[in-house]
Amino acid sequence: MKHVLFLGATGTAGSVIVRDLLERTDCIITAFARHASQNYHESDRLKVVDGDALVQTELTAAMQGQDAVYCAISGESLPQVAANIVAAMKACQVRRVIFMGAVGIYNEIPVEIDGDDNVAINPGQIPNRDAAAVIADSGLDYTILRPGYLQEGIPDDFILTFKGEPAKGYTTSLPALSDLAVRLISDEKLYAKESVSITRDMTKRTEGFAMKAVTLNNGIEMPMLGFGTFLTSEETCEQSVLAALQAKVRLIDTAAAYGNETFVGNAIKKSGIPREEIFLVSKVNFDSYEDAGKAVDNSLARLGTDYVDLMLLHWPFGNYYAAWRALEKAYKDGKCRAIGVSNFDPDRLIDLIKFNEIAPAVNQIETNIFVQRKTEHEWMEKYGVAHMAYAPLGQGHRNEMFELQEVTELAEKYGKTPAQILLRYQLQRGVILIPKSTHEERIKENFDVFDFTLTVKEMDDLAELDRVTPQIGDPEKPEKVETAMTWIGK
Repeated sequence: MKHVLFLGATGTAGSVIVRDLLERTDCIITAFARHASQNYHESDRLKVVDGDALVQTELTAAMQGQDAVYCAISGESLPQVAANIVAAMKACQVRRVIFMGAVGIYNEIPVEIDGDDNVAINPGQIPNRDAAAVIADSGLDYTILRPGYLQEGIPDDFILTFKGEPAKGYTTSLPALSDLAVRLISDEKLYAKESVSITRDMTKRTEGFAMKAVTLNNGIEMPMLGFGTFLTSEETCEQSVLAALQAKVRLIDTAAAYGNETFVGNAIKKSGIPREEIFLVSKVNFDSYEDAGKAVDNSLARLGTDYVDLMLLHWPFGNYYAAWRALEKAYKDGKCRAIGVSNFDPDRLIDLIKFNEIAPAVNQIETNIFVQRKTEHEWMEKYGVAHMAYAPLGQGHRNEMFELQEVTELAEKYGKTPAQILLRYQLQRGVILIPKSTHEERIKENFDVFDFTLTVKEMDDLAELDRVTPQIGDPEKPEKVETAMTWIGK
């Protein structure tokens, strides 16, 4: 039975890899990271330690008694982390290290380093290359991961994203990385003097989804791009949802407050698409928080289904603690495959996570080119909560966004519309999107965004357009809260 020290990746990626290692091997894992995440699945074979790999004494202490190290850390500090790992391993007489580094595999200049035994490296960025050199010169046992086929790109019906960023097609899926982790930990043959490559058959297809998907913190997959239904009702809603489903959209977002759940349910039935192939999201309104369990049942009845894929608390108003615990029960009862929140600022999100059993899988907040929510995104990443955007094309600011010079120039360069550029930008940031339209052609247009990739400079230029302040979804503004109170009972 191996003792494995798992370093870094405390969000979605780390929790999924650790879960698979626990389920598919008999190893004992010590998960070591700054702000060690509570998202790891409970197990008597898992110990979670809060520490910093840049602090040599902390890392060496955690290294005691380990048989192997799995490093999934990225960033500019990676070479120093690698040096600390080498020093700690030598001090503790640990020979085997699996070194992933930057698990998103942002590879533009692949690097190969010949070596012996068990370090897997995703080379590419300069920090990775420098860290790889540190490991290669260490005298430790390692194996090199050579993601050679990734340079060719992979088909659209494979998962192409980690945190939503295709990086010119040189990427792979979280399930593939998890499979590789299991192989490297459990298969003694991989400790021989040879390289290890990810091959196509290790990249999992996104079953039932035509769009790219993200793995939530409970392990289920959610499409990155879907269809919103705010301010659409009755026949317009039904026709629009049906058009989206016929365009191979498989994420549909609604809410009790929208008053259109019945019409969304009707469209799903009329589509003839199996229910399990559609990722359905709804929300409990804050005027129902005192009996959120009943509100969930009422939504299911209106939607004509016995479960939703994701149920959110719509606003952080009223007794949202009671409502959250009702959602936890609905989740355990199988009525919701995942639960989350909407319009929660980081302070309320962290508070909710710390004092409840289940962490939200998603936080849906206003996000677009003018309101990019960079700080909120960082906090959500830290706690393993997926960032989902409403109003991604700017409710009330659409035309202004479409006329931005930075956007129109990119639209001309790539032969796309301004809307497609704006959606592509958010997808590459790792944000789940639900654009809305009642026009069939625009619905199709909004989903034709997977055949091009914005460059790093183009992403940086668009990032400069952020005006920071939310336009329509700020729960901290007294005026917004006061207006919201007039919605009760409507």
